[in-house]
Amino acid sequence: MRKIYQVSVIDSDSLSSEGVKHALSGRGFHIVNRWRSVSEAIDCAPPAVNLEAILLNQAKNALPCEETVTELRRAYPGSRIALIGESSDPDRIKDAIKAEFDGFILETIHITAFPKAIELLILGERVFPPLPPDATVKQPPDGRLNPTTSALETLSASEMRVLALLANAMANKVIAQDLGISESTVKVHVKAILRKTGSRNRTDAALLVQGIGAKPYLDELANKKLNGVIRAPSLGRASSIERF
Repeated sequence: MRKIYQVSVIDSDSLSSEGVKHALSGRGFHIVNRWRSVSEAIDCAPPAVNLEAILLNQAKNALPCEETVTELRRAYPGSRIALIGESSDPDRIKDAIKAEFDGFILETIHITAFPKAIELLILGERVFPPLPPDATVKQPPDGRLNPTTSALETLSASEMRVLALLANAMANKVIAQDLGISESTVKVHVKAILRKTGSRNRTDAALLVQGIGAKPYLDELANKKLNGVIRAPSLGRASSIERF
């Protein structure tokens, strides 16, 4: 028997919340609650059931601050929290990533892909629209690397090459073929990348590369470690939703 996921919605608009309910109805999800605000959701905790996801519709409103998101997580530990938004504005997406949401799902997503995106979210992936190549977080004016960028320096040249292809949403088999190594070797490199960068999964690692504009560092460091013998591949878009 297929598992039924318990989901709640935070939405001040009853019409749009009905749209979410319709999109998930009969597709393995049960809408447990509908709250009008984050504060109402927090006040209702602890939940009567184990919520696996909370969907926050902020299409026309400002994003909640990091402290509010943290408080919501404390009220519903273990629940994945995702935003539903109408705009793919890069700054808004980056703000959602910084606030440590687990996903940002556009209202324009196809109705058949929406439940799959929510399921992927519940299974531990981070689901965000792709950022354009030039939508990167600016480095500090003094030129110092931030902690996440510094973590990239701990990667070997081979790991950097794998990470660059991984950021293009390539599967292990494709990465292996591109680099001329075995698939098992790719798996070893991916595990090392996740451990060294503190990423929870492949999507996290890809978002790390996009979010901090790491391509110049991958190029420079990989070439430096191999004395210019290799060229790190170009980075492209990465989005969990694009798998559907």
